[in-house]
Amino acid sequence: MSNKKGINAFLGFIISIIIIIPVLFVVLVIFVYGSASVKSIVQSPQAYVSQTAVALTSGESVVVGSLAPSLSGDQFMAQFYGSSSCISLLDQLSRTGELTAPSDPTTLSGSYFICIGSYTTSNLVDSGWSDLPSSSNSASFPDWFGAATYLNSGSSSNTSGINGSQGTLSFFVNLPPSLSLGSSCTSFLNATTSFGRNEPSGYISALDCAQIPEKNGIPIFLSVKDTNCGSNCNDNPMAFLHGSPGVISLQECSYSGGNALVCQFDIG
Repeated sequence: MSNKKGINAFLGFIISIIIIIPVLFVVLVIFVYGSASVKSIVQSPQAYVSQTAVALTSGESVVVGSLAPSLSGDQFMAQFYGSSSCISLLDQLSRTGELTAPSDPTTLSGSYFICIGSYTTSNLVDSGWSDLPSSSNSASFPDWFGAATYLNSGSSSNTSGINGSQGTLSFFVNLPPSLSLGSSCTSFLNATTSFGRNEPSGYISALDCAQIPEKNGIPIFLSVKDTNCGSNCNDNPMAFLHGSPGVISLQECSYSGGNALVCQFDIG
């Protein structure tokens, strides 16, 4: 009898091992690959925009740590307005598989939105992203960005930049935001300024976008507040952060009405 009990106990142990091994394997796979997926999700435009837009209801929001975008040298984060030309180009990227979200680009029409993406690393494109501004008040727009020559000139008072130790946040100053970000979306995606490709998939290798929610029916955009901002913060829509790499270490935003989330950035 005791021998039979021993056999049953041994068989129970073997069965337990057979059950536990697959479970442990699944847990290991989730731990190894799932953590990367979670990291990817928290750095997505959807999560970033959602956290930033908390200020629309609470009056303030803070983005820090893993939620803040961290961009490598071939990546960028950009804010645009959904003009008809811009949506057409996003639709092209959607059809060729570079735009992964949203599934329907027309949902971004007539609104401000944030995109995080990467571009192909050809020498031509790289050369447009290699220069960081020499001071905190100078912009660094790629060569193929609309009116880049003027925007980057020392005499230009219409742009500014926050030059951190890694990457640059560049933004417009005192320009109509829907006009500038709508037309810039077209120049940016079309890459017509320097290369004349007229083909966004010619250099955009991946793109993920998220709409900034409206407030009381008013389209909302992110604007930049810095020491030189004065009373013009609401006319400082953020254009983009580009990598070299580019890391937002802290972002604090506030909302007190109107159509701008006014944000301060620490890049480093």
